Amino acid sequence: MKKLQKILFFTEYYYPAQNTTSYYLTDIIRTAASVWKGDMKIYTASDLGNNKEILQQDNVSVKRFSSGNLNKNSLLMRLCKFGLISLQFAWNALWNVSSGDTVFTVTNPAFMLVFFALFRKVKKFNYILLVYDIFPEVLIPAGLTSPNSFMYRLTLQIYNWAYRQVDELIVIGRDMKEVVEQKVGKSSNITLLTNWVDVKNIFPETGSENEILKDLHLTNKRIFSLAGNMGRTQGLENLLKGIEILPSDEKIHFLLMGDGAYGKNIEHFISEHPQINLTYTGRIKKEQQSAMLNAGDIAIISLDSNMYGLSVPSKSYFNMAAGKPLLLIAEENSEIAIMIKEHKLGWVVPPGDPDGLAQTIQKISLLSDDELTNYGQRSRKIAEDYYSAEKVLEKYKELFKQYSF
Repeated sequence: MKKLQKILFFTEYYYPAQNTTSYYLTDIIRTAASVWKGDMKIYTASDLGNNKEILQQDNVSVKRFSSGNLNKNSLLMRLCKFGLISLQFAWNALWNVSSGDTVFTVTNPAFMLVFFALFRKVKKFNYILLVYDIFPEVLIPAGLTSPNSFMYRLTLQIYNWAYRQVDELIVIGRDMKEVVEQKVGKSSNITLLTNWVDVKNIFPETGSENEILKDLHLTNKRIFSLAGNMGRTQGLENLLKGIEILPSDEKIHFLLMGDGAYGKNIEHFISEHPQINLTYTGRIKKEQQSAMLNAGDIAIISLDSNMYGLSVPSKSYFNMAAGKPLLLIAEENSEIAIMIKEHKLGWVVPPGDPDGLAQTIQKISLLSDDELTNYGQRSRKIAEDYYSAEKVLEKYKELFKQYSF
């Protein structure tokens, strides 16, 4: 393989942004810097804000852009933001990417996929794409288009072509690999590298000492918790329907933590059903992440029925590191469902089945504390053995070595 001059990362989120993409991309770039002998350049829309600390890496330079202070829960504002970021990335790629370089991007903002596919026809660089969300397919479960619309079918063909221009496609789940293969055909350039969790900083804690549960006066309940993004593709309507039809049980409480486009719907549901044991906290501060992950006895992960292969919820690995059994609402053959069944980490309920969900919750509520503890201990061990940062980033290191000087 031809030895390359430099590697350039284009990512909307990077340190010190506080979200999942930043968490993973920062570690991936650190890993690349440990083996890459040439120059590394990072282009990101994450500014430093009030954070004065800068990651110091000898061969790495970072250029930051402003993406505007736009409301991420407004579709129009998000499109404007993505357009602004894409223009800035495209301009800098035109001036800074040379033939023989390696370009590493993620699938957001999605507009960039088509640009880099076209640009690669002009400059022969190596192109690595890390697939987190699959566009335009993800628009369907979000309720933003129909699979039968002309514009959707045209956009799908354009993006399928763009995916076929990539040298190395990294997917984060077996179901996602299946979907990407439908776009590009079965190919040896699809690599499965799952997400991970820092098991040294996230670990099981005693629920009775949990600050969130103390503040909410929930320390003597069996808590079913869902933490993270409350978005359009999480299938939260199905979850609320399942909770609604459950028989009343004072020992069970549902705790939803996080914010997103569906947050107002949750608040409305609670106001309409004050008798249901459900608490919604909204956003939780980053410094309370460990408390958030340890606030539940059972961790709920939920996806919409049309999300098969389009996204892999990384919160699963964080909940496992905190030693939680998993209650997954998703398709039976999705990545996390396969993992749960392989290692006996919890329960899988198909989306769109609130009756089945209610029955499963009732079954779980009858388990003893010791039985739940056994599930949780398995979760923690599997996180350590297969999904720790050290295990997965070692695979990224081997990937980057193939392209390094």
